[in-house]
This record gives sequence, C-alpha cells and structure tokens, in this order.
Amino acid sequence: MGPTLITRTARLQLDALDDDGRDAVDAAIGNLSEENGEPVELVGGTEGTTYLAMKASGDGMPVVIYRALPEDKGGGWLVLSLMSPDEYKDVIQLQEFLAGEPGARTLIELTTEALRSHTTVPSGHGAPSGQDYYISSRSRSTLTNAQQQVAKRKNA
Repeated sequence: MGPTLITRTARLQLDALDDDGRDAVDAAIGNLSEENGEPVELVGGTEGTTYLAMKASGDGMPVVIYRALPEDKGGGWLVLSLMSPDEYKDVIQLQEFLAGEPGARTLIELTTEALRSHTTVPSGHGAPSGQDYYISSRSRSTLTNAQQQVAKRKNA
C-alpha cells in the first residue's frame, strides 16, 4: 500500500489534541487498512467511495475517518478527519435512521447539494481563516432546517 496522506482539516484536528490523543491517533493511522476499518456512510460523501472509520485506542479518543487513494494516484490512504466518539455515534445513528427512511435521505441529499452550490470559495479567497470553505449563512440555515425536519421525523 502507498503513503498515508492527511487533509489539512485532519492535521488541524490532530494538532489540537493533547499528547495522549496525538499518540493514540498516530498509532491508529499507522494501522489503517480495509480490514481494520469499519465502513461508514458519510452523508454528502462522494458516491461510490468507501469511507472507513477506526477508533483510536483509549477512552474518549477520536475516531479516524479515512478512505483509500486510487491506485493510479499511488494507492495508500487519505485521512479525512477526526471525530469525537459522540460525533461518530451521531453519524452511526444517522446512518441507521437513513437506512429506514428514504424520504429523509432525499431531504439530506438535496440539502447537501444546496450546500455544495454555496461552498465554492476556497480558503484564502474570502473564507474565514482556518476553514477550507466558507458556508454562507443561507446554506447554514438550509442545513439547520433540514436537520430539524429529520429530527422531527425521527421523534414522531
């Protein structure tokens, strides 16, 4: 397998951890593989891409979200982000909910598409410092409304 690359977002998240957290995540990154990862569906992720999650060892340690790099790009892994255990639990709950609610999936897919259409300003070109992309207040409102609708359906 080729190299392991880390996105800017994941690097910033890793740098924000304490020494124990960095050590646990570094160890997890050193063991990335398809066998060691748990498949996870990321809402808004690229269709046809398999995303994987690996929990770093230790209580409360982050979950590493990654995917394989194409062989024509040298293979290896791309670490996309780190999630707290609670964030990861939310992703799994959403994944389970969406499996049984096709209407909610459609709503989220439409919202994701709307967000993509409003998140086209690269960092350094009007985006707030430290963010890869700027999400307009209109898009944030759209996302919030969609999340509220999904929560209402889930609690109904």
